[in-house]
Amino acid sequence: RRELLDPFPAVIAPFLAVLASPHAHAPVLHAAAAALARLVAQGGLARGDASASAASTTIVEAVVGRLGRAELGGGALASVDVFEPLAQRLLLLLVQLRHALTPPVLAAAVCAALDAACAESASPAMGVCAEGALLQLTRAAFGRLRTPSADEEVEELLLEMLGSLLGTLGSKAAHCPAALEAVSAAMHAGGPALGTHAHLVAPLRSCVLPALCEAARGSGGSSALAASLRAFAHCVAEHRRVLRAPIGVYWESVLLGSAGSTSERVELLLECVHSLLLLRGLVGFLWVHYDCTLGRCDLCEATVHLLTTHAMPRADGGALGSSCPLAL
Repeated sequence: RRELLDPFPAVIAPFLAVLASPHAHAPVLHAAAAALARLVAQGGLARGDASASAASTTIVEAVVGRLGRAELGGGALASVDVFEPLAQRLLLLLVQLRHALTPPVLAAAVCAALDAACAESASPAMGVCAEGALLQLTRAAFGRLRTPSADEEVEELLLEMLGSLLGTLGSKAAHCPAALEAVSAAMHAGGPALGTHAHLVAPLRSCVLPALCEAARGSGGSSALAASLRAFAHCVAEHRRVLRAPIGVYWESVLLGSAGSTSERVELLLECVHSLLLLRGLVGFLWVHYDCTLGRCDLCEATVHLLTTHAMPRADGGALGSSCPLAL
């Protein structure tokens, strides 16, 4: 078997031809995808040499192309029951190869998984599979920021790709829970490096944070609010010095906009405020950059007023809720 795997192109060519064929029936497509998955699982493509890398790229390009076909792609990804298990197998194949891909091919894989995860017609099982693939591929893509390449051209290509990818995720985060979770995964995987490159800061300012704000104020319920708050808290912790304006907008419209909210929403907001105020130097940062500037929005003062309001006993003498101890 190892001898057969040396000439990668010759071994995988028949299976790729099946995936590319417009006439292949579902059982044949399943067999081809299963064979490719077995070839990947046995470890031959993990060697890291030029032949293995080229084969991995070729396989992923074929898989992404098949997922983009009318019978598998876009909003109709899971519209036909017979193709849904095939789509799941193809997505798992992308995950298997995520560490061996060039930046453009990895970006294409993330976008394919994103389309699958945001498909309105997907069944619950398909949605779980697609979201899992999306999160793993997103972590693999943005995790590469932690190991910069010595080649400046390669590094520039990676940054451009990740910036475009952030914009794509942000454009869907307001209405797709999977994209919102992927944004949070990207921020944690990229770490502080996300705030040090212009290619990445620009989409964070113009696309991601506005989408987080929209998701928090939308109709997605507590889960969307919690995911939005997690991503926002990471922005404040890691990138507040380069994202002052959009952070101020989010803080004022979401964290301070609890009037008339349900008790569950108020608790989530207060928990987020509590975790943020534990960050070293954040209160001083708010005071200097928002309360003491010419275009002041007095975030520090407004935050103190919010906490004071929720810490006070109820005017009607009713039982204290959980928001009171949180505010205190």
